Amino acid sequence: EFQRAAAPYIGKFRSENASGDPATAATELKKIRDDVIETLIANKLIRQEALKLDLKVTAEQVTAQLNQVKNSNGWDDEDLEEAVGRLGFSSLDAYRRHVRAELLKNRVIGIKVSSKIRVDPAEAKRLYNKKYGQTGSVQERRLAHILVRVAELAPQPEADAVAAKLREIADTIAGNETSFEDMARKHSQDPTSRTGGDLGWITQGDTDPDFEKAAFELQAGQVSPPVRTSFGFHLIKVIEIRNRQTIDAEKKKALMRQLQYRMREEQLKRLYKQWLDELRKGAYVEIKPILSQALPVE
Repeated sequence: EFQRAAAPYIGKFRSENASGDPATAATELKKIRDDVIETLIANKLIRQEALKLDLKVTAEQVTAQLNQVKNSNGWDDEDLEEAVGRLGFSSLDAYRRHVRAELLKNRVIGIKVSSKIRVDPAEAKRLYNKKYGQTGSVQERRLAHILVRVAELAPQPEADAVAAKLREIADTIAGNETSFEDMARKHSQDPTSRTGGDLGWITQGDTDPDFEKAAFELQAGQVSPPVRTSFGFHLIKVIEIRNRQTIDAEKKKALMRQLQYRMREEQLKRLYKQWLDELRKGAYVEIKPILSQALPVE
C-alpha cells in the first residue's frame, strides 16, 4: 500500500535527480517517505469518518472536478493526461482515484471542520481599523512575480519540487547572477513574463489573499520566498512603494472581504489540525518497521 502511494513521487524525484548527490537524494527520499506515511494515516482516519457519515463521491463529480482543472489551466484532454504523467501517476484512472479521495476528504472536512468556522463581524472590524486605520487610505505597491503553475490537486511532493525550483531561482537572483526580470522571462508561466513579471500597481484587496499577505510584508527591492496560491507558486518582488491613496466604499468592501477570508483560513488550519490530532489520539496506528527500508536510494 505504501509503495503504491509513494511510487509517483519516487519516480518523479529519481527522473529529475538522476545525477544528484547520493547523500542529498537519501535525505529527500526519507522526506518523501515521511510525508507519504503521514498522508496515508490522515487519509485513513478521514476515510473512516466518511464511512461513519455515509458519504460518497460519484464518477460524475470526479469528471466535473477534472473539467474544472482543465478549464482553469486552459487544457484539453491530451494536456491533462500529460500533466497527470508529470505528476507521477501511471494513468488517468489512477489520477481519477486520487481526485475521488481528495473530494471525499474535502466533504468530510467541510462537515467536521468548515461548518464550525465563525467570523465575528465586530472582530473583523476591529482588525480592519487596526490594519488600515481610520484615515480611509491605503498603500500602493508596484509588484513583479515569477509564477510556476501547480494544479490545486497536485500531490505534496510535486508542490515541494516546484517550491524547491523557485528557491533555486531566488538564490540565483540573490547572488546577482541574473536579474529578477530575466528569470521571469525565462521561467514564469504567466502572461506577464513578457514584461519581466511586472504586475503594475497593486493595493490591498486586489489580489489573492496569500499573494497579498506576502507582498505587503516586503520592503522595496525585496523578493519573497515561494508563495503558494490557487494558481501555483510565486516569487514576488516589490519594485516600488508609493504614497497612500484614498479608500472608497468599494475598496473598503474588498479589503473587508479579504480580511474575513484570511480569518476563515486561519480558523480552518487551526481547527483542521485540532480535529486530526483528536482523530489520531483516538485511533491505534501501527507503522510497519519495514517502511524504514522502503525507499532505497539505488
